Amino acid sequence: MKIRTQLLELFYLSDQRLNDVPMLVSIRKGLTYLIPLLLLGSFSLLIMSLPIPAYQEMMTRLFGESWTSIPSYIRDGTFNVLSLLMVISISYTYAQELGREHNVSPTIAASVALASYICLSGISAEGFSITNFAARGIFLAILASSLSSFLYVKLSTIGFLKIRAYTNGADTAFSYALASIFPAAITVTVFAAFSSVLAEYFHITNIQDFIQDFFCGIFLKLDSQFLSGILFICMVHILWFFGVHGSNVLEPAAQTLFAPGTEVNCALLASGQAPDIIFTKTFFDSFVLMGGCGSTLCLVVALLLVGKYKNQKSLAKLSVLPLMFNINELIVFGLPIVLNPIFLIPFLGVPILLTVTSFLAMSQGLVPYTIHTVEWTTPILLSGYTATQSISGSILQLFNFILGTVCYIPFVRLSESASKEQLRLNLRRVYDAYRQNEERGYPPSLLSRHDEIGNTARFLAADLSSDIKNGKVMLYYQPQIDYDGSVFGVEALLR
Repeated sequence: MKIRTQLLELFYLSDQRLNDVPMLVSIRKGLTYLIPLLLLGSFSLLIMSLPIPAYQEMMTRLFGESWTSIPSYIRDGTFNVLSLLMVISISYTYAQELGREHNVSPTIAASVALASYICLSGISAEGFSITNFAARGIFLAILASSLSSFLYVKLSTIGFLKIRAYTNGADTAFSYALASIFPAAITVTVFAAFSSVLAEYFHITNIQDFIQDFFCGIFLKLDSQFLSGILFICMVHILWFFGVHGSNVLEPAAQTLFAPGTEVNCALLASGQAPDIIFTKTFFDSFVLMGGCGSTLCLVVALLLVGKYKNQKSLAKLSVLPLMFNINELIVFGLPIVLNPIFLIPFLGVPILLTVTSFLAMSQGLVPYTIHTVEWTTPILLSGYTATQSISGSILQLFNFILGTVCYIPFVRLSESASKEQLRLNLRRVYDAYRQNEERGYPPSLLSRHDEIGNTARFLAADLSSDIKNGKVMLYYQPQIDYDGSVFGVEALLR
């Protein structure tokens, strides 16, 4: 019990320190705000690529050969410009977090960040591809939005850089625009100059390619298949923990090092030889990333089994269907797991553990090697059978699923204990804010606030509404009696 209490205090303090860093909070919130578009893009991919021949034939028969045009356009508007969306969301959120203190326009901050990111993207360089703005550009997008927003806000606090004009009829937007001219110009110029230096002196015209080549080079230096696989899983999840789509950032490495393995195994089997490559891209998609990064399908089941908070269990229930197809943005950013120190250990540890158990099962001949490429959206059990052409593949997935769930359970309980303490502090803040409004004679408009006080107030309102709907709150009348025993009124009480 003492160790558990100390761990709880350590994780809670770590979480508090992370929440005290405006940039990290902005990254977490900015990515959370993109959940609707992430889910929309994920489901559009699922609709187009669901690996069931009967389904594909039915859709073609019902809607014609071009039935994929609508989901493909949705993909273009979401995943194919995902890095641009992230730049806008993160920078806007950062400026909003500091806007009251530094009087900075979030809209202008987002525009400046977007311009800075474009400066780094090499859009005018030879060989530029629009795919640089898709998921492969996320890592650079987060760096650019964070650094440009920080620089722009700092420059906006310098008095002599602000142009002030208070003319008759000038609105607030005009004043913000004038005051932002020099901070915005300096910020964008700095990023343009940095991009020019990279191209001129280091011959780097495409930073995304440079970053991905760097990661690929790390894996190529390892001679051990086992070590390269473990390192790959570690790096994917470390990036994910900081809000970066690790699977997409390391996709070139996965395609270069692991994707060909399935075809090699299949060719060896066809020639009468035994397959000899365990770590393939299909191996990771099927036996490790069940429910997406962090094996989050295990986390959701752990929440449903031992979770006590209705809001988290509701989120888990909403996440089940997407997770069946390995779409996990809702739980990763909604719980959240991103920048959440309590879930750092299982989020990294469970995938590593499942990688080891799957490696051992295949190396000992208990499960066949992967010999068939499987789409990442293929559900658990079906993907294991399809990848190995054996029921033992599905059995291994089931074993890994149970093992991962057991590993997540203690951290779910630990997280709820930390959430309870956080809720206690947030309730105190709500009470204090309500009291201050009452003392000043202001209406208590807590539900409309866009901060932790507003979130807590909306949580309390939703909890009360749920209790009333489910009959957990009863109305009682308490009589009011005067000094001679006569009833002169009643008080209505909810209990």
